[in-house]
Amino acid sequence: MSTSPAPRPTEDRYVVVVNHEEQYSVWFADRALPAGWPAPWSRTTA
Repeated sequence: MSTSPAPRPTEDRYVVVVNHEEQYSVWFADRALPAGWPAPWSRTTA
């Protein structure tokens, strides 16, 4: 018998953020952006 993890919600949205050193990160769109990490390609602003 096989067990599988519970399915993840498909409603999660993410944004790509980038800092002044041009390091990139993926961030949940519904959370406040961390200081110094703007989301230049996002449709929304924090």
